Amino acid sequence: MPICYRDRWVEVPGGALHAVEWGEAGPLVLLTHGITAQAHVWDPIAARLAARYRVLSLDQRGHGDSLRPPSGYALADYLADLLAVLDAVGVERVVVAGHSLGARNAFAFAARHPARTALLIAIDYGPWIAAEAFTALDARVRGAPRQFATAAEARAYLAGRYPRITPDALERRLWFGLRPVPNGLVWRYEPAAIARTLEHLNADLGPLVPRVQAPALIIRGEQSTFYDATAFARLREARPDFEYEEVAGATHYVPEEHPETVYQLMAAFLERHAAALPGGSVAGR
Repeated sequence: MPICYRDRWVEVPGGALHAVEWGEAGPLVLLTHGITAQAHVWDPIAARLAARYRVLSLDQRGHGDSLRPPSGYALADYLADLLAVLDAVGVERVVVAGHSLGARNAFAFAARHPARTALLIAIDYGPWIAAEAFTALDARVRGAPRQFATAAEARAYLAGRYPRITPDALERRLWFGLRPVPNGLVWRYEPAAIARTLEHLNADLGPLVPRVQAPALIIRGEQSTFYDATAFARLREARPDFEYEEVAGATHYVPEEHPETVYQLMAAFLERHAAALPGGSVAGR
């Protein structure tokens, strides 16, 4: 198992996307994070997967160290970035996995680009999320402080905001999610980009549900108030061929609260569908 990651950059119109790369060979697993997060939230899971797979965890546009244009935060823009990453690394078909905003993008990618999708893993996001959940998310994100005077102040805020994530997940949120400025720390994401993303976040995924062709694993936090049990059950009814898991005791932030459980679920799913995984890079791409 690799003990460290590599930074990778992919040029796209207007700038570059930053990704964290783990592993040397094997089918590609592309990981996408939630809104206001960044690539390193996946670190413990990516490091474990890298024993058998090549893993790229992406800073999505407006987040982390990736480009942050003044506009271009609709679903189509995020999907274009995923295609650009695949083309840049020379991979035709990918395991696309995401949490929250990243799960929305992964689900839509699988539906709109079935020829490029080997497997889909979506964590705590799906079609038919209640409007109230988006309203609450919008208020939480926009209500976050813009700056902290000290790391201790930022750590205390994060501990209150994400009370169930593991201690090391909290530290990753602190050190990779914020950057130093002369008077303290500010978020590494671009606030204007987050605002534009929130405007488009409640995209209607319902029409995309029948278009997903790849085997899919849908994971929900049992106590999530964002992707609630009603929405989860509705997708199960619409697509009984998908695989479904609820993580006991988890809220919306499943990968950071229960990384070992999420790793085990993902690894077992990949193993069950090993025959669907691509053989590797595509010559000439």
